Amino acid sequence: MTRSCLIIVLLVLPLHISAGTIPYLRCFEIASERHRVPLPLLIGVARVESNFDPGARSSAGAHGIMQVRWPVTARHLGIRKVSELYNPCLNIDAGASYLRQLLDRFDTPAMALAAYNWGPTRLARGGRIPDSVRNYVEQVLASRPQTDVVNAKGVIRLNRFKSPYRAAEYVRALKRFAADAPVEIRQMSNYVDVMLDRGRLSDLDHARLTRLLNL
Repeated sequence: MTRSCLIIVLLVLPLHISAGTIPYLRCFEIASERHRVPLPLLIGVARVESNFDPGARSSAGAHGIMQVRWPVTARHLGIRKVSELYNPCLNIDAGASYLRQLLDRFDTPAMALAAYNWGPTRLARGGRIPDSVRNYVEQVLASRPQTDVVNAKGVIRLNRFKSPYRAAEYVRALKRFAADAPVEIRQMSNYVDVMLDRGRLSDLDHARLTRLLNL
């Protein structure tokens, strides 16, 4: 998938799909498949780096969910504006791309994680790895979710709106692609959620919506 195509997908992809306690799960799934990074490992990095906070920023100049550093690392990964790092899906994709490069470069996942945290140049120079880096690696490996949690199916949140009118417009747009899709609008206290039951999707509607939402 080219970067331009990926951006188009992410513009229509809802940013709050989750299973259990994992936000942005579908973004993680897409990035995992695209860059061949184990999904639990990718989620473990995000949990330790930012606890899934898309607005996270460190004193070292790292931004977003995967704490991608600006400008050198981000530009190396194809990010041209620091504001792009606050788009959750783009940030997750960039972090997955970087992690894939480190997994290819270093011998073990633990070494790749150490490079992600400490920097590949420092790690390649050799010498004693700081205790803080070792602790980081241990935390990430301990934070990996169980596979059955990651692969959970069923009802997912497609999008969230402040206005019932906007939610209804969103549903009408989806119905143009899949008229019988099991979509439900849930009125909450301060917002409106659009939910989809993936388990009840017909094969045809699943194929149609996959092209739009990457279910």
